[in-house]
Amino acid sequence: VRAHAHMSRSLMGANGPHWCEDPLLDRENSIYRMTRALIRIRQSCPVLRETNIEQAQVISGGADELAYWKHSQADSDGSAHSILVILKLGQGSAIATTEYLLPPQTGYSHGDAFVDMLDPSRTIRVVKKADSTVL
Repeated sequence: VRAHAHMSRSLMGANGPHWCEDPLLDRENSIYRMTRALIRIRQSCPVLRETNIEQAQVISGGADELAYWKHSQADSDGSAHSILVILKLGQGSAIATTEYLLPPQTGYSHGDAFVDMLDPSRTIRVVKKADSTVL
């Protein structure tokens, strides 16, 4: 066990195995699998790596959620991208509906639909109301 865990009285060398290659790492663990999924999503979506963050304005619901918008800078062709990040603070799946105000710089319009990247059965749709546009 000590050999596999690289436990000794000296510091581990810089050429030791990467933590992902550690034979003691449980790759079936739900936290490990969720972390890997979140890393893949962040790597595949450049706007998630942006630092421009805006708190999402809740119209209704959302008591157990933390939500914010991430906006990218305009590309060479002048297009900018926005994404709504919603973090559920409680356990279990969200049954209640939450509405968020859609910032004007997002460029999304009535009828646009989006999919939850961790649960594709969940969707959200842009709806135009009398005085605002919401998700």
